[in-house]
Amino acid sequence: MSWTSQLLDGLAQHLHDRGLGVYRPNGVYLPGDIAIVVGTLPPTPDRVICLTSYNVSRPGGLATAAVMVQIRVRGPAGDSRSADAIGDPVCEELDDARDLVLGGIPVTQILHASGPAPIGTDALGRPERTDNHQVWAERPTAAYPD
Repeated sequence: MSWTSQLLDGLAQHLHDRGLGVYRPNGVYLPGDIAIVVGTLPPTPDRVICLTSYNVSRPGGLATAAVMVQIRVRGPAGDSRSADAIGDPVCEELDDARDLVLGGIPVTQILHASGPAPIGTDALGRPERTDNHQVWAERPTAAYPD
């Protein structure tokens, strides 16, 4: 498994362990679940937390990497605030979280970088929003061993 996959799977498991949703990396989600997924937003269930990484940088050439993680949330149709009801607790859990181990990767700190940003509704009228977090995690390589 790649470093990025380990980090995102670990973050998904962390949110699951905190009771913010259900993470089943190889399973099927029930209609009432708040699904936690990595990569692509699935068509079902209605309530989803989707994690995607982008823009990895190494400030100062250190083994610690700054990784941006987009957290896209979808809520059920009928209430434009339903995405906020899912997304706000996720942001509260992660903003300024420190000294975690996610997927076996030591994480120094997570900071809320931007959002919430409403995306609007999907084709089924389900509201969506996005938040972005900066994750400081150890990523040693041959070029940056420590």
